[in-house]
Amino acid sequence: MDVSTSKNGGRTWALNPVGALVSGDDREWIAADEQAKVCVSYHDVATFNLNVNCSFDTGKTFTQLGEAIDASHPFLVENNGSGNLWIDQSDVSAGEHNVYQAFSGIADASEEACGLAGTCPYHAVWVGVSTDGGRTFTDHRVHVGPNTKGYNHQFVSVATDAGGNVYVVYSDNHNVYMSFSTDFANTWRSRSTRGPPRRQSSRG
Repeated sequence: MDVSTSKNGGRTWALNPVGALVSGDDREWIAADEQAKVCVSYHDVATFNLNVNCSFDTGKTFTQLGEAIDASHPFLVENNGSGNLWIDQSDVSAGEHNVYQAFSGIADASEEACGLAGTCPYHAVWVGVSTDGGRTFTDHRVHVGPNTKGYNHQFVSVATDAGGNVYVVYSDNHNVYMSFSTDFANTWRSRSTRGPPRRQSSRG
């Protein structure tokens, strides 16, 4: 994975051609944390896990490796669609800022076989949360929809606000939904829906 860094507002760039500790990368995302730290996440071909690599020298070297899918949810390793990576730099995310990795996947272990066969969609939305700067993650289920819908559509996205509240936006290819958490992604509440605009007919 190539990672380029600019320290002058984008006028010049320095390229690091080894921005990942695991080879065979796809679906890369990047997030910066203040001036020196930058993390990347990606799928690897061998396991399809979601790896998170962090650099502490503005992208020159990536030395820290974590996995966004935790040991309690092994059924998600080969049954996930990656979303973006986000680092909460708000004042309430003290110390090592919380790192969030959004993704879609199957709902539970009972769907592992149909997920691998491609006969059931990724109808659950998940967020991996790290409170130690990206070294370890704990996965939280954001939303489970009917198994006739899939949310791995361009792409599940997570963000935080100045108060540390967490927001996840996702689509089933017809409507866009939002879920939010006020306790650092441990629990999730209300889902709002925005569908396509209604067409207005005109008569000539």
